[in-house]
Amino acid sequence: MWFSRVLAWTVCFSLALPSTAVSGERAQAPQPLPKTVAVAAFKNGLAFVVRQGSVELHSGEGRITPIPNATLGTMWLAPGEANSVLDEVVSYRYAALREDPNSHEKAAEIRSALRFRILGAMDKTDMTLGYLEHGIGWTPSYMISLTDDKTARITMQAVVMNDAEDVTDADVFFVVGVPNFAYSETPSPMSLQQNLLSFMKDAERRDGGNYRQFSNAIAGQLVADEFKEYDVKREPSFGQTVTELSGAPEEDLFLYSRRSVTLERGERATYNVFASTISYEHIYEWEVMDPQRVDAYGNPVQNNPNVADASIHNSIWHSIRLKNNTKFPWTSAPTMVISGTKPVSQDTLPYTPKDASSSLRITIATDIRSSHEEREVARQQNVQRRHGNEFDLVTVEGKLKLKNYKSKEVRVDVGKTLRGDVEAQSDGGKAMKLGEAIQTDNSLSRLTWEIPLKAGEERVVTYRYKIFVRG
Repeated sequence: MWFSRVLAWTVCFSLALPSTAVSGERAQAPQPLPKTVAVAAFKNGLAFVVRQGSVELHSGEGRITPIPNATLGTMWLAPGEANSVLDEVVSYRYAALREDPNSHEKAAEIRSALRFRILGAMDKTDMTLGYLEHGIGWTPSYMISLTDDKTARITMQAVVMNDAEDVTDADVFFVVGVPNFAYSETPSPMSLQQNLLSFMKDAERRDGGNYRQFSNAIAGQLVADEFKEYDVKREPSFGQTVTELSGAPEEDLFLYSRRSVTLERGERATYNVFASTISYEHIYEWEVMDPQRVDAYGNPVQNNPNVADASIHNSIWHSIRLKNNTKFPWTSAPTMVISGTKPVSQDTLPYTPKDASSSLRITIATDIRSSHEEREVARQQNVQRRHGNEFDLVTVEGKLKLKNYKSKEVRVDVGKTLRGDVEAQSDGGKAMKLGEAIQTDNSLSRLTWEIPLKAGEERVVTYRYKIFVRG
């Protein structure tokens, strides 16, 4: 796809071109940058900007101003003619005259521009300019309106923040996913924001001291052949558009799109991205949180838990489990739940792929009571010696009590993570040894239950595990 190719080009097309010193007024005045036609905005405040337009040439040379504040390795230019080749790009500064608004006298002003040479072009070219910059980002939010006990209406909004540059009648893409731009905090040398010494020091610091490998990574020259294949006259696209709603997958990212966006620098805007009817169910969740008594190597751990926080964390939560039967993934975002015109709750909806389900907390279920306890039921002393240390093997038995004070039957999903090897669990519980700390004396285990509770019913769930404790 076009967006994938652009990102590939930005990696290859990192020309280590020298920037010239300030020069006098040149015979050929630079033209304004081509119009912004597309912006792919990420949630972290980065944006990939694409500009397109006709640029006049004099003996194959063109000039445009100002230089974008691009990040390292992401600024590229491409002529549109089939047989033309970009031969050279130079960043430079020049002196221009401006009128002082108070005195109305002319004053010199130093500006920056790009000078480029194109082989095989005539008196103009359809230029495409792309770059990654800071200052344009977006944040999502959801509204879930509960229609009945099984269906709801989900609406997604995107709030766009523009602190970078004016955008006029452009396509904006809201990118969902985790971007990986390794040098996004390093300015491009072509933007003339740093001298050579500052750039070298900044690159050394950001690359962990391995600047030689870093410099090799930005010296690619493979982009010329790729540019000759690119049809600049076609409308740029970051992916195929879904018919019903604007959105498309792009590798491991997903892009929602909005056409004809006009947003000046410093402005913010809100756009409805999609709305759809989804299915959901009411569930109750209890994550049992015990203070850690020993660590992975059997050492006793001192805890000073906050009693208020512990009470909240160990509560049973009334949640809704939402089924993503839309055409799009849901990104992690604050989500407001309403019933009619009444507010119900607000929490964070986690990232949810298409056809998957996620839980959203509503409130603490005060009419479903719970308690839990653990006690030592057996101990074998000095059963193991490792590195000169003696261990006791302790058997622990736990009890989870639940009572439903509601007038209807509910199901409580119970989960507990502990250190040690699980021996037994009642009520159809499932135990799984986690992959963390498998080389230690006390590995991590995960216990889960699905407990149905009729109205007024009380249930006691038990489990047993063994753990090594240093003697």
